[in-house]
Amino acid sequence: MVFFQGQEYERRIQKLKEDVRIIFANAVDSVATFELIDSINKLGLASHFDIEIKEALDTIASTKMKISSSEEDLYTTALCFRLFRQHGYEVSQDMFRGFMDEKTGLFRDNTHINIKEMLELLEASYLGLEGENILDVARDFLTATLKERISSLDSDLAKQVVHVLELPSQRRVQWFDVKWHINSYEKDIHMNSSILELAKPHFNIVQAKLQKDLRESSR
Repeated sequence: MVFFQGQEYERRIQKLKEDVRIIFANAVDSVATFELIDSINKLGLASHFDIEIKEALDTIASTKMKISSSEEDLYTTALCFRLFRQHGYEVSQDMFRGFMDEKTGLFRDNTHINIKEMLELLEASYLGLEGENILDVARDFLTATLKERISSLDSDLAKQVVHVLELPSQRRVQWFDVKWHINSYEKDIHMNSSILELAKPHFNIVQAKLQKDLRESSR
């Protein structure tokens, strides 16, 4: 990575922010937008793009709140549900009803749900409200299934599964999880270099400030 100082550094940061805003504008569909917002949140950059995030979610919400699970895959539905709930939108657990067997009350085609879908649905399930039994069923099923499958996964994917099983993101202090997500994002074949380049120095700057504040408060 190239390091910048002073005004050159500030210009580079502003350029990276503009690059990310262009990514928002050029997102080809709601899934791409959801994944972009999710990455920005996890990498600790949300404060730089709060306007873009709100506008994007408002736009999608105006057309997608009546989302049908028959029209979306499980991964997309779970990601949509999680991000809307995290950002304060009203969204129903009924989004998942189309994936369930009415007779058994369990998710259909359990053996065909891939790990990516499992992790996203498990994270979404922790945003359930009291009495939302569909999410309770999902959480119990996925926790057991992921524990069974973890030994057969490759190293990087197994680390992601362990991370979620140990403590879902909804129960973590978000900032203290940023470094883990930066390391994970760097290994993602779909990662965007502008987002990664922006996330690394931002983390170092904020972390240094937090450590300085901690030292001063302990005097």
